[in-house]
Amino acid sequence: MELLRELVPNATTLIFLVNPNNPNTESAANVKETARALGQEYHTLSAGSERDLRTAFATLPQRQTSMLLVQSDAFFTSAARDQIVALAAQYAIPASYSFREFVLAGGLMSYGADINEQQRQAAIYVGKILKGAPRRVTCRLCR
Repeated sequence: MELLRELVPNATTLIFLVNPNNPNTESAANVKETARALGQEYHTLSAGSERDLRTAFATLPQRQTSMLLVQSDAFFTSAARDQIVALAAQYAIPASYSFREFVLAGGLMSYGADINEQQRQAAIYVGKILKGAPRRVTCRLCR
């Protein structure tokens, strides 16, 4: 959120896009606290389907949205990624995403883990376990 705010220093209103079907949606409380600490007006935008996304984004102009933060969510990252990026561009809302795949699809910026690298590391660990290594494999980044 701070990186997005640096990019848009005059931003006054942050919208946090969440999927109400995601059990981690309560993380919105942390985002709300951070937004308020940074002096941002804060609103949550909920969308659990592609139709909900169109409806939700249509409300952004009346909320005078300055920036958008998108929750890390499987639906957003896979099925709705291109639609979210296109809607953010259509409404000219600077947006930050959890994964670089959004940026590759045309989004403004991301801050988060590299999904491909996570999957590659998981495959390495599974391979080691299947070859008989102890189940307590140490992450190479944790050493």
